[in-house]
Amino acid sequence: MRDQTLINDSVLTIGIGKSSGKTGRCYHCLRYYHKFLTLSIVLFIISVVPSEAYPESDKYSLVVYPPHLAEQRTVFLDEILRGIASTNRRFNLKTFAVDVNDPNLSKLINDERLINAISIGNTFFRTRSLNRNVKHVFCASFPSTVLQEIDDHSGILFTPDPAYVFQKLVQTLGSWKRRTIKRVHVVYSDAISHWVITQADVAASEVGLELAKHPVSTVSEAGTTYSTLIPSLSPHDSLWLINDPFSNNDTFIELIVRLAWIHQIPIISNKLSDVEAGVLFAVYPNLEATGNRLAELALGEKQQIITITELSAAINKRVAVHLGVPIDAVNDEFSLTYPSHITE
Repeated sequence: MRDQTLINDSVLTIGIGKSSGKTGRCYHCLRYYHKFLTLSIVLFIISVVPSEAYPESDKYSLVVYPPHLAEQRTVFLDEILRGIASTNRRFNLKTFAVDVNDPNLSKLINDERLINAISIGNTFFRTRSLNRNVKHVFCASFPSTVLQEIDDHSGILFTPDPAYVFQKLVQTLGSWKRRTIKRVHVVYSDAISHWVITQADVAASEVGLELAKHPVSTVSEAGTTYSTLIPSLSPHDSLWLINDPFSNNDTFIELIVRLAWIHQIPIISNKLSDVEAGVLFAVYPNLEATGNRLAELALGEKQQIITITELSAAINKRVAVHLGVPIDAVNDEFSLTYPSHITE
């Protein structure tokens, strides 16, 4: 007959007759072996799977962002959230689109189960003011005057790392026999971009470049500065457009590109769309990797403000050819390439 205990114990059912004698002893040995094997497998799984793979059910991280991002459901938001979720596996993750004046925000921020809060955009100051007992991390384009007030917090300033930009410039023009770039000129608002320019000064010197700074106070002053600056530049100069409304403004981007084309001055930019407009190359963020970094900052102990270091670059091939840059030698170093409609 068949011993039903074997079925209940999930061991292979075999005909064994009575559970006695040698056959019975074999049966009991098989049962004990099965239980030992099962326990061993469980212990092995526990040992090899990191504890972070199992969220602590009563704890969570919170990500808040402005409603307009949720309404548009942009690639920007989707990829950043994906990056945060893939890194933050220790705690559950809750995401909310909330207005800074939403009364429900206070309840979310003051929940005793909350471990940390990541604020995307202008929600940071509101969330921080509601609960200062949890770690707050931001991802935003704050001006320098604001960064001075929150230098005891962690976050990512949504602008490319100057070190990456200058390394890419040297890498791209390194085999350019016609001239050697020695200076990078930048027009900017000191009130908005002082923090970034300070970082850029150090980054430029580390790769043997001089950062020539041209602070302005108004958009019209910026336009005038470009009109006089670009024609005066030498073959050793380049121009850098940063994420600053006085540095890179749609009202004079065509003027900048036209003058640079005429005087053969390479322009590098922090805005991807400028590649199509006619700059030599532009850098842009890897958004999912940026989300990874946000989660790391939120889970870490150190307080720090950083720029975006997870970057890629796009080049305008027609501008490169016009400038005499050996495009075949550098093409593989760029993730995207563009033609250009700019004409002489």
